[in-house]
Amino acid sequence: MDPIHVLRGHLGDVQSLSYLSEDQLYAGDSNGDLRLWDLASCRTDYTARLHDANSGILHLACLPEYGILLSQGRDGCVKLWAAGRTGTLDRPTPLQEIRTGSFNFCRCAVWAPGLVSQWRLPRPQAFRPAAAAGPADSLVAGPAGDPRDLLVACAGHDPADVNIWRPAEAPSIAARLRLSEGACTGADIRHGMCMALAFLSPSPALQHWSHPEKGVGTGEISRSDLEPLGEQGGSTSGRGNGDSSGIYSSSGNEGAASDPRFIVVGYEDGVVALWDLRNPGRPLGSLRTHTEPVMCLDVRARVQGRSTGNGRTALGAGRGNGNAAELYDLVSGSADDQISCCEVRPGGPQPLTLAKKLQLRENGTADVRIRSDGKLLACGCWDGRVRLFSVRRREPLAVLKYHRSHVTAVAFSPETQKLASASRDGTIALWSVYSSTSDAT
Repeated sequence: MDPIHVLRGHLGDVQSLSYLSEDQLYAGDSNGDLRLWDLASCRTDYTARLHDANSGILHLACLPEYGILLSQGRDGCVKLWAAGRTGTLDRPTPLQEIRTGSFNFCRCAVWAPGLVSQWRLPRPQAFRPAAAAGPADSLVAGPAGDPRDLLVACAGHDPADVNIWRPAEAPSIAARLRLSEGACTGADIRHGMCMALAFLSPSPALQHWSHPEKGVGTGEISRSDLEPLGEQGGSTSGRGNGDSSGIYSSSGNEGAASDPRFIVVGYEDGVVALWDLRNPGRPLGSLRTHTEPVMCLDVRARVQGRSTGNGRTALGAGRGNGNAAELYDLVSGSADDQISCCEVRPGGPQPLTLAKKLQLRENGTADVRIRSDGKLLACGCWDGRVRLFSVRRREPLAVLKYHRSHVTAVAFSPETQKLASASRDGTIALWSVYSSTSDAT
C-alpha cells in the first residue's frame, strides 16, 4: 500500500505530529521549526521557530478548544503558544514557559479538563495575555475551560521523577511522583529514567457528573476541590527543587477532585507503573513489559466494548476519580522487538496485567497510537515501517512501507481517521487505512 500523499519541506528530522483539524496538521522537527500543513493542497500554510535548533521540537500537543499549542524541546522547556483560528501563532513569544530541568527524550503528557471531546466543540478565539498580568494571570479563560487549569506531566530534573505542573503556576510543582525511601523494599526498586507518560482519561460515563452542591456539571476543575499536600502534610506547593506531594489531600473525599487521578509511567528498565496522584510516594502497581527501555505508550478507557479517551494528550471530561472506567487498554513500545498489550484496572487487586506481546521483525518502536474508536493500533518503528494491529484481537493487520529512516511519530485525523506518519527522513506520509470502523475489529 502506498501513501495517498507525502509532505516534503522539513529540513530536519520530523519528530512530532498533532492534528489541528481534519485538513490541518502541525509538525515539529529537529531544527526547532514548526510547520502547519494544509492537507487539501499539501502545502505549508505557516512556519515558525519554536525552539533552538540545538534542541529541536520533541513533542507537540494541539488543544483546539483552548486556542493553545503546546511544544516541548530538548532544551528542558515546555511552551504554551496562543494559536489563532487559522492555526497561526498570534504572538512571537509563548504565553507560558515551564522550565522542567529535564533534557532527555521523554515526551510530556497533557491534561485539559472540561472537554467532552477534542474535536466536538467550536474553536474559540485565541487566548491573549491580559494587560499587565502577572504569571498567574497570563492565560485567559475561554468557553471550553480555563487554560490555567491545564496539567502537564514531565520528567523531572532527577530523571527518575515525574513532575506535574500547572503552567500558570510555574515554577511551582503541583505534584511530584517519586518513590520514597521507605517504599524501596521488596519488589519496589528504582526503575531508572522516566521514558514515557500518559494520563488515564475518564470515560464518557462520567462526562456529566453530579455534585451534591453544584448539581450537574461538565467536569471542569474546581480549585476549591484541590488541596496541595506539602512534605509535612501542610497545604504548601512544592518548588522546583524541593519536595512536592500530591494534588489531592490525603483526607479529602475520593470523589471531590476533578483533576486526573491516575497516570501511567514507562521507565528505562522496561517497567510500566501505574501511579495514583493522591499517593505520589509509591505506585499502585508495576509490571515489567520489556527487556529494554520503554520508548512510548498509549492508553484508552474501554467502555461497553469500545475504547475512549486519550493517553498522551488526555482531553476527556469528567471527574477523573478513577471510577470512570473499569478497564483500560495500555500499549507500550520499546527498544526491543515487541509491543506489549496490557490491561489496566485502577481499582482491581492487580492494577496492571499483561494481556499479550506482539512480536516485531526488527527492534525499536518510537511511537504508538490507539485510534479514537479503540480498534486500531498504529506503531511507528525504527526500521521505517508503520505496523497496524487490531486492539481487540491483538493481531497484526498490515505493514506500511514508505519511509527510508526511523518513523518517529504517528497520528490519526479527528474525523476520517486518516493516519499520518513522520520520519527522520524529513517526510510525512498520509495513509488511508481501515477507514471503516468494522475493518479493524
